Amino acid sequence: MHNETVLRKQFLAHVGQTSPSPMLIEVERAEGTFFYTPEGRRYYDLVAGVSVSNVGHANPAVVRAVQEQAARYMHV
Repeated sequence: MHNETVLRKQFLAHVGQTSPSPMLIEVERAEGTFFYTPEGRRYYDLVAGVSVSNVGHANPAVVRAVQEQAARYMHV
């Protein structure tokens, strides 16, 4: 079986779906309100998680605070 087919089946079997027909878009990176595919296509992230929905992906102030906290003490 083709590796991409295997990965898609694993994704559908083990990741909570947000819609009846998931788009199965591969995300390479995210920034602000967008995420990007390995091909460079940009999409609005309209399903952002709790930590992202109010400040965006990779918000510099949040990244800095997390890095500072992780350097002092990180439990979970």
